[in-house]
Amino acid sequence: MVGYHALRDWAEKAKQQMEADYAMKKLMEAENGRLRQQLFGQKQNGPRREGGSGSRHMTCNDMLDALAKADWTANIKVVHTEGRREERDQRAAAKEAAKAVKTAMTLAAKRIADAQKAAKRELVLARKAEEAAAKKAAVEAKRSAAAAKRADAEEKKRVAHERKMAARVEKECKQLITAQKISTSSMITLSNLFSPQISDLALVLDPSCIE
Repeated sequence: MVGYHALRDWAEKAKQQMEADYAMKKLMEAENGRLRQQLFGQKQNGPRREGGSGSRHMTCNDMLDALAKADWTANIKVVHTEGRREERDQRAAAKEAAKAVKTAMTLAAKRIADAQKAAKRELVLARKAEEAAAKKAAVEAKRSAAAAKRADAEEKKRVAHERKMAARVEKECKQLITAQKISTSSMITLSNLFSPQISDLALVLDPSCIE
């Protein structure tokens, strides 16, 4: 158990030492780059770095802190620049997206309005067609009723005429029968009246009839 803790402590110390060595290496690289820039590069009006002309071995903790601060100051400007660029790109993308959404909503609203207008127009046309059909049906019904009324009147007129003619024929028949009866009665009466005279006349004309 003691060996495990000791090994763990050694590993932790080794880790800390490796991190310190890595940080020292990066700071040395930054310092060497700065020196090369001063010797061979173009001079620029950059931020003032504390301890820039100090020790080149960088063994002092104050110098390490100053170098780290200078490196952080130089890098943070890049971070801020990239952040502003990304923010500007995000705002532009958001603006384009909002514009696209607005355009899509405008088109959708226009399509909905067009569909509503078309539906309203179709409804008006359907109502007009229904009204026209109803008016036509009413006219046809009125015509049919008038035709039926005329046919009924003509039928009544025809029946009345037929009844009148039948009554007239019946009356004439009755008159004819009465006339025939009167004629027959008259003939019988005349025959009865003139029967003796006719017999005497026959004897006179033909005496042989007596024998």
